[in-house]
Amino acid sequence: MMILRSLLFNILFYVGTALLSLILLPALLLPPRAAALVGIFWGWLTNLFLRLTVGITHQMKGDMHADTQVIYAAKHQSAWETMTLCWRLDGPVIVLKKELTKIPVLGWLMSHSGAIAVDRSAGMKALKKMRIDAIAAKKTGRSIQIYPQGTRVAPGEQADYQIGVYAIYEATGLPVIPVALN
Repeated sequence: MMILRSLLFNILFYVGTALLSLILLPALLLPPRAAALVGIFWGWLTNLFLRLTVGITHQMKGDMHADTQVIYAAKHQSAWETMTLCWRLDGPVIVLKKELTKIPVLGWLMSHSGAIAVDRSAGMKALKKMRIDAIAAKKTGRSIQIYPQGTRVAPGEQADYQIGVYAIYEATGLPVIPVALN
């Protein structure tokens, strides 16, 4: 039965994502904050599909700092938290790898919504650009979300933390809120 429920989720997720991408393509003409609302809706919709098909729910504990602009430094284990945190943290500016912005429609929406795209092959040049983009993001009033290890790390595995979260903190002065997953 779980295989059928998982299959149903995958169908709903991929078909829903494709339809959402096409229907919301005009969001590229709207201001960046409006484009960020697409990500918020996508996160909500994905979690609705998860709950209805396979029974997956989640809890968030702690202060989400909705009234304050912050840097969310989150663990990154899967695609789930990228969508869920976008929804639950009210569409922060997300620091992501530049390759993601090349995905048709979704990547364009991420770029248009103000995402900070990092070219991981550019070394210190990428760090300098990330700092400049973070200062611009601070001016929008939206919080910033970054994955300090720079990549997905499976539960129980270790990966070094990168300098990006500190560079953004130093450039913006925003408080850093760690986000753990379990």
